[in-house]
Amino acid sequence: MAVPDYQSFMLPILRLMADGKEHSLEELHGRLAGEMNLTSADLEERLPSGTQTKYSNRVQWSTVYLAKAGVLKRVRRTVLAITNRGRQLLLENHPKITVKLLSQFSVLKAIGHGRVSSF
Repeated sequence: MAVPDYQSFMLPILRLMADGKEHSLEELHGRLAGEMNLTSADLEERLPSGTQTKYSNRVQWSTVYLAKAGVLKRVRRTVLAITNRGRQLLLENHPKITVKLLSQFSVLKAIGHGRVSSF
């Protein structure tokens, strides 16, 4: 299996965050790999630039979009927690969370899809 696109990580990330605890990106990386049945070869696949793995890049971009939409909050550097908006989004039982779905939140609309800064 190839590493899925970053939007495919959004719902699994929110589900993992639903316990209400703070989670580090490192912890999410470990838990998502198993949850999504990724192989060691998948986890080692690098971006064309060679600077980062596809897996790490896509998990990070997923969390960036989720945080910019206000469904996750940054507690401190590389540590996240779910927000009330995130809990509500989970209760809506969407089959997949996408940038289009997240764009309903005014914060994401204001910054535009192509100009989201990372944290």
